[in-house]
Amino acid sequence: MKEAAKRLGWTFLPGPSLFDTYAVLTIYGHEGGVPVRLTRSVSGDRFETMAFLEQALPFEFSIALEGFKDQLAHLAGIHDVAIGDAKFDATFKLRTSDPERLKLLVGSGLHETLERLHATTTRLGVSELAVTALGVSITRVDRWVSADHIVNDVPIVVNAVKELAEAAQTMRDAVSPPYR
Repeated sequence: MKEAAKRLGWTFLPGPSLFDTYAVLTIYGHEGGVPVRLTRSVSGDRFETMAFLEQALPFEFSIALEGFKDQLAHLAGIHDVAIGDAKFDATFKLRTSDPERLKLLVGSGLHETLERLHATTTRLGVSELAVTALGVSITRVDRWVSADHIVNDVPIVVNAVKELAEAAQTMRDAVSPPYR
């Protein structure tokens, strides 16, 4: 974590003590003008990165990776918002009370950015990728395999952070009259 912080020019915050099983190691800084926080539990089983929007988008929505339960819901006739791109719609689930606004946001370039972010983070073993009005996050949780190899592979972490920040920038830049 220290090496990643150093390479990014960020601040490293160690956990409160080596004996605190809930302690979290954190690095934080800005990438492309977007505040980003990367945390790792001391036990090594949780690795989370969040790129925040300094001002939340003006409507509620969520975009996440499509999972097995979502596929079952589709079979039962329950569908999320679709943008019309078969690959994207099969990879991501979109939920909102304002589908037209979300389609405009996704169509503003977020669609391609999220596909690149997903391709980059797949190598990290990411189990969750989430986008909300507050920002973009990726999480890897694995109780059996330590996340140390991810954190210590600084080029992968730096690349994932840049992709995450780009997704948040795309969202931030898209907030213009049609999205408000």
